[in-house]
Amino acid sequence: MADDKKLLAEFEIISLDDIVVVQDSERIAQKEPQERPQNKNEIEIAREKLAEKLKILKEKQKEQKLEREQIKRDVDELKRSNEERRRREDENRRVSAKHEKDVEHGEERVQSERVWEKKQVKQCEERGANDQTLKE
Repeated sequence: MADDKKLLAEFEIISLDDIVVVQDSERIAQKEPQERPQNKNEIEIAREKLAEKLKILKEKQKEQKLEREQIKRDVDELKRSNEERRRREDENRRVSAKHEKDVEHGEERVQSERVWEKKQVKQCEERGANDQTLKE
């Protein structure tokens, strides 16, 4: 009985006395005064059934709470992994962009070196031509 009241208290039912057992009105009219103690037994049985149902309900609520917590942890883990994946992708994009920029810069440097070499060759050729004209 004490366990019943504890279960009911968690579900905001003030007391078991608030529970009314509804019976067929003809059956109640037919009862004799000697049947009243049996009515109390029926009430006790109903209380026990209710207490058992409340206990089952409480267990289901605990299971649902655990399931919600697990789902929340799974969602958090998924968010973290997505953020990590995005960071890696962003980093890869930055590295790729930097590499492309370095390659472009390297190509520009190579082109400028070729231009410089051509200028040097041209200057050397011009000097050689000037030297020959001086010798003549």
